[in-house]
Amino acid sequence: FNSCDFFEINHFSDDMSEDEQIHHYLRTCIGNQTPIKLLNIYKGLCTNTVSKIIKANGDTYFVHCESLQGYSIKFENKTVIQAPDLPKDLEADVVYVNIDKSYAVLNNLKFLETSANNRQNTRVQPSIRTPITISYKKNSFHGNILDISTQALAIILNHSLSNELRNKQVNLKFKLLDESNENGFVMMDIDGVVMFAQEVGVTKTKIVVNMQLNKPYDAYLLKYMYDRQKELILELKRAVKVHDTKKKILKNQTLLPK
Repeated sequence: FNSCDFFEINHFSDDMSEDEQIHHYLRTCIGNQTPIKLLNIYKGLCTNTVSKIIKANGDTYFVHCESLQGYSIKFENKTVIQAPDLPKDLEADVVYVNIDKSYAVLNNLKFLETSANNRQNTRVQPSIRTPITISYKKNSFHGNILDISTQALAIILNHSLSNELRNKQVNLKFKLLDESNENGFVMMDIDGVVMFAQEVGVTKTKIVVNMQLNKPYDAYLLKYMYDRQKELILELKRAVKVHDTKKKILKNQTLLPK
C-alpha cells in the first residue's frame, strides 16, 4: 500500500440511474451465472429459494423458480430479489409464471429502501375471519385481525381513530382456533401497546399492537403459530400436487389412441 497506488472500484457508478444499475447488475448475473434468491410472503409465511436469471429481453427478466416459490409468486404477483452484491433488495412485478417449466417473467424492477429481511418475526394470516375487541379506558373498538406474530398483531378497526390510540396501553380480546381444545378455540385476553395507527378509509383504521404475553396466552399463541405455518406449507404443497396431477392426466389423454 505504501509503494503502490491503490484504487477502490465500486460495482456501480454514481453516474448511473437506478434503472441502469439494475440493468447492469442483472446482465452481469446472466453472464456469470450468479445465483440469486427469490423471496415472497404467502399469507404471512415467508418462502425463499435459490434462483438464477435465465435471460433478459429489454427490461423484462426470466428467472428460474421452484414449484412452491412459483405458487407464492403467483399469489403475491410480486417477488423480491436478493443477492450479496446488490446494494439493496430488488422488488419486481410478476408478468407471468410457468409452473411446468419452472420460470417466472418479471419487470418493473426497483430498489427497496428497506431490506425484506427486516421482518423480525414470522407473521401469518388467520385462516378465517378473526374478530377482535380492543378496550381503551371506557371505550371499546371492534375489528378483525389481519396478521399475527408472537410479538404483535396487525388489526383493521371499523372506526376512524387517527392517532387517538398510538402509544396507548390497550386490552385485546379474541379467539384463536385450536382443534386440541374441546371448544375448538382458546380465548385470548391480553394487554398491549399500540405502536402504529393509520386511517385506511373513511371509517377504518389499521393499527399494530405489540403484545404483552403472560401464561397461558404465550403457549396458546406459539401453538397457533406453529399449526398455522404447517397449514400454509401443506396448502402450497397441495397446490403443487394438484397441478402435477392435472398435468399427468392431460399428458395421458394426449397419448390415448384416437
